[in-house]
Amino acid sequence: MSSQQGKKAKGATQPGILYEFPWEFMGSYKYLLFLPFLYVVCSGQDDADNWCYHMLVIAGLRYAQVSLAREQRLLSSSPPLLLHLFLQLFLLPLVLLLLPLLLHASSPLPRLRVLTSMLAPPHSLYAKYHSHHHASFVTEAISGSVHPFMEHLMYTANFAIPLVGTWLAGGASISMFYLYLLGFDLLNMIGHCNFEFFPSAPSAVFLAHGTPLVSVFHLPFMTRSFAAHPFRTNLIMYILWPLCLPLLLVIRLIGRVFIADKHKLLQHRIETWVTPAFAMEFFFRSQWPRINSYIEDAIMSADAAGVKVFGLGALNKNEALNGGGSLFVKKHPDLRLRLVHGNTLTAAAVLHKIPRGVEEAFVVGATSKLGRAISLYLARKGVKVTMMTQSRERFEGIRSDCPAAYRGNLKHSLSIEDGRNCSCWVVGRFLTPAEQKVAPRGTTFHQFVVPPLPELRKDCSYTSLPAFTLPDSATGFRSCEMTMERRNVHACHAGALVHLLEGWTHHEVGAIDPDRIDVTWEAAERHGFRLVPDKKIC
Repeated sequence: MSSQQGKKAKGATQPGILYEFPWEFMGSYKYLLFLPFLYVVCSGQDDADNWCYHMLVIAGLRYAQVSLAREQRLLSSSPPLLLHLFLQLFLLPLVLLLLPLLLHASSPLPRLRVLTSMLAPPHSLYAKYHSHHHASFVTEAISGSVHPFMEHLMYTANFAIPLVGTWLAGGASISMFYLYLLGFDLLNMIGHCNFEFFPSAPSAVFLAHGTPLVSVFHLPFMTRSFAAHPFRTNLIMYILWPLCLPLLLVIRLIGRVFIADKHKLLQHRIETWVTPAFAMEFFFRSQWPRINSYIEDAIMSADAAGVKVFGLGALNKNEALNGGGSLFVKKHPDLRLRLVHGNTLTAAAVLHKIPRGVEEAFVVGATSKLGRAISLYLARKGVKVTMMTQSRERFEGIRSDCPAAYRGNLKHSLSIEDGRNCSCWVVGRFLTPAEQKVAPRGTTFHQFVVPPLPELRKDCSYTSLPAFTLPDSATGFRSCEMTMERRNVHACHAGALVHLLEGWTHHEVGAIDPDRIDVTWEAAERHGFRLVPDKKIC
């Protein structure tokens, strides 16, 4: 967390002195504070008790323990757990140095807390420090360790009394330190987990999947600080890359769809689930039955739990895989939830990026679900559309879906060279450098291809993948949706949420209905969804 973010995240009503952690200004570089301990251990300079080693192990175990808590959440106002772990590393030796003072402390911990509160005017300490803890109005596993720096100083001293007391009595052991610290953390997490005796199902679920192998580290419960920022590969990710292979093996053996993130939209609980499969696996036909079984099981579980809308993200709705979700609707005609691929809003977003007045467009990937809908929509608007596809049969099928009065606006193409004189390219598949070079100077590549095209042409423009900023009523975000900024989601995700808010009762699967493109766009605008702007277009 940067110092600027820290200032914005203050939760206390009247923050006092030593409210922020001393290393908060370091942002993500705070992890460097572990290096001296690591150096001492690796260089063999640790003391006879291996103190540095045990401090590192305890810090790692505590972090892993809270990360694995199934219902853990991190509100935007909560400082990372590692800030607390750093405190334990640096303050515990200080506590031991102050041992003579601790010998006079014989009161139980609750009485010490009361005594501390009496040292200031009524409610003063609460307003300056402890009110931050209660700013987390939805408690979670991490909430037990969410306190300002000054309050952590007091807790560190208080909680050291049992450890020091046992040591003074001659009954201390290394295992006792581990059991006490980890056991106390476990009880603290249980006390803040917001248990529900009558759990309520989310209103909507969006099903994502892994992209590159290292994307596993972008999951909130893997590395929160990494997940709190848009996904970017870096040196640390490549260092950790070998760990991806055993993770992939575990996923193959015992994997199942899991919950990655939660937030709220108005009164609705929204969850993001993840299919335990990486993008490369979707391109192997042999893996399709396994992937579809994951998706089907997730749909049926959500339906049984009372979920209203189930959105399919990215390759989970691939036409070759399951017909854009239509496979599951046909197999389970009595589904109570609405299955939504969300591509109607994706098509609307692509179309709204195309400037008004465009007279012709060159569409690559024209027979895909999105390519078909965009081509039909533009043709109805009087735009001359050149559809590049090697299948004459598929082109004629799409042309027959176009009203007779506008069929003349659709032209079949077999070669990329037919786009040489068109400056509006709509791209739904990867383009090689040679193919990109065909486009004339000043071309805009309006893309819906995943992953996005490499921006090789400096004299052309590339739109970003269609995405929306969620309405102000959306709260509780603690991570980013892949490369998006926080609170931004892919258009298909937004499409599922619009489906929920509108209360539509139809399934949005299979082919996109061009007649619903404008309807869906207007509904998104009405609910406060805002199209994420592109970089400056040539």
